[in-house]
Amino acid sequence: MSAIELILLLMVAGLAAHVVILQRHYEERLSDQAMVLNCLFDLLRGKALRPEQLEDVRNKIFSSSQ
Repeated sequence: MSAIELILLLMVAGLAAHVVILQRHYEERLSDQAMVLNCLFDLLRGKALRPEQLEDVRNKIFSSSQ
């Protein structure tokens, strides 16, 4: 294996790791947004949310804006 092949292999491995990290990050964000949307739909349907649910929604909204 030549030096250029080794360098390219290391770069591809680094990019693959970066993609996995970004994928995990965005999956967490989408999960948070889905939880907030579900709570908002519950409110629109007239269901009352428990105080801890409202606190979770508030925390998700403010943590996602940072």
